[in-house]
Amino acid sequence: MVDEKDVIELVAEPEVAEPADANPAALIPLVPSPASLVTYEAPADVVARASEQADVLMGIVESKHLYVDIQGKRYLVAEAWETILAFNNVSPLEVETVAVKGPDGQTFGWKATVALVDEKTGIEVARASMIAGLDDFPSQGRVGTSAHRAAMSAAQTWAVSKAARIKFSWVAVLAGYEPTPANEMTVESAPAPIVAPPTAAPPRAPRRETTGDICPVHGTPFYPPSAKQMAAGFTSPSHKSPEGFCSKDSLGDASFEELNGDDEVEERPW
Repeated sequence: MVDEKDVIELVAEPEVAEPADANPAALIPLVPSPASLVTYEAPADVVARASEQADVLMGIVESKHLYVDIQGKRYLVAEAWETILAFNNVSPLEVETVAVKGPDGQTFGWKATVALVDEKTGIEVARASMIAGLDDFPSQGRVGTSAHRAAMSAAQTWAVSKAARIKFSWVAVLAGYEPTPANEMTVESAPAPIVAPPTAAPPRAPRRETTGDICPVHGTPFYPPSAKQMAAGFTSPSHKSPEGFCSKDSLGDASFEELNGDDEVEERPW
């Protein structure tokens, strides 16, 4: 007769010896969830950190002129937005760049999508897309592949700026700049400049008649003496020359030149 205890022992699974150096924690990879990577930061600490970034950003932007002034407002260019990303350990990652086609199937531009990724956690923190047309300024003056390459590059750069603006525009505002990237401020979106009406030019003095004589030294017509010259006793016709003034009666007369300097003689039309 078979004992019930013996049957249980026969069907029981044999024990497997565990290696002496086995470490269950080391054998199971621990992958933290995104929620466990998010840390809380007090509002005052957030503002203090952003204010410090704003101060440093202002110094860089002003020294390198990384902004565009439109109607007295300053808009950051792409390099300034990339500086803000560097402050926050965030890197742009190209998601895709695709051709944008019209109803006729022809490509008229390129659309780029860029994600911002936290360098410490690998978590995506923002994403944006931008289109650069073949008629936008980066492609102007280019043809063929060169025009398409310029549009693709511009779309990617603009997408980075837009994604940075979505996440960190408040840092730009704290630094005193507008939250909109400079490339989005087109001529159409910028306020029309106020142009003052043209003013009429002052009337010119009537041209004085020459004496009809030509200077044999300079080949220039002689003019009658001005009122100041006549009051000073100089009645000889004269003309302006590279050396000063040349009179008909005394060519190169130093005393005549000294008395009739530019600040003493009436304006003449020669």
